[in-house]
Amino acid sequence: LSDSFLPSVSRPPPWQALSESGAQSEPQRGPRPTSEIPCGGRARQTDVWAQECPDRLWGRLGSTPEPGDSSGIGVCQEETNIRQRVYHNGTMFFPNLLVNDSGYYEVQIIKDRWTLDRPEAGAPLKVYAPLSKPTISTSNIAPVENKDFSMTCQATGQNHTYQWFINNRAPSGSRLQLSPDKRTFTIRSVTRRENKGPYVCEIKNPFYSNRSDPLTLNVTYGPDTPVIVPTIDAYPIGANITLLCSAVSNPPAQFNWLYNGQQVSNSATFSTITFLSQSGTYTCHASNSFTGLQATKDMNITIYVRVIGKSSLPSLRAHTLSGGAIIGLVIGFLAVVVLIGALVYFLFIRTSSG
Repeated sequence: LSDSFLPSVSRPPPWQALSESGAQSEPQRGPRPTSEIPCGGRARQTDVWAQECPDRLWGRLGSTPEPGDSSGIGVCQEETNIRQRVYHNGTMFFPNLLVNDSGYYEVQIIKDRWTLDRPEAGAPLKVYAPLSKPTISTSNIAPVENKDFSMTCQATGQNHTYQWFINNRAPSGSRLQLSPDKRTFTIRSVTRRENKGPYVCEIKNPFYSNRSDPLTLNVTYGPDTPVIVPTIDAYPIGANITLLCSAVSNPPAQFNWLYNGQQVSNSATFSTITFLSQSGTYTCHASNSFTGLQATKDMNITIYVRVIGKSSLPSLRAHTLSGGAIIGLVIGFLAVVVLIGALVYFLFIRTSSG
């Protein structure tokens, strides 16, 4: 701090302190002391320096002043433990600034041996230190899709500002919300494609900045509607079939198979050798224990009898009939047999009568 502060800083009320936020507060006042304080010594804000010194005296007030908080430093310093130095031109020198040097400093004019003028000028001093690396904290790095999720930037040290980045860009969009101090970042209705990240938290002050390590979210979701392969829905009696079920899910889904509502397999596959009685509804059931969601897919399968018949070609051609067609054929065959039997019986009776 030097003489350049004197004309440029407005004069505050006597010994009025400024906090770091700039808000003014009126300190308590004590009685005027009767003892003499050596020039360059420490004193309360109402003490005076009686030793004859040059015509400028610097004093410091803390950010939250209390009686006895301030100190005075003059040119004729006698104590060796005082770091600051005041020169004859009124300049106050700080070697190797420390964070503790922060405060509000005022300069006074000494009129005579016992009288100090009101503060002529003052200026705040804020010393900033390098910032430590921040971290991102969250209760769980695996949020569930379509639910809200929050992250907090953890940092130590002096006051600083916060900034968030998603894929190296500032967050934007109505679903992305920041707390008033920008320390907490909330995502409304997380999605698997848009909100994975990576996320980075940055802290900074007027001189330094530092960033956290990137955090990539493991968004959990699903299961989506299952898919069954193969898609064939009709098989002959005696066929060896295997049905495979899959579903998009994170973490992977658990599967089981149902036949007409009854469980027949507790895995993603179902295998069997078909019988005529196995026609019906086969259901794949998928579940995700982490998200608490589940999904199903049905497939109606028909089992039929394969009928081999002669064709007009030298080779044989297989004809496939459904269960209903087979029953119809059986009934027709029985009707023919009955008809033939009745005809034979009629002819036999007629011959016997003749």
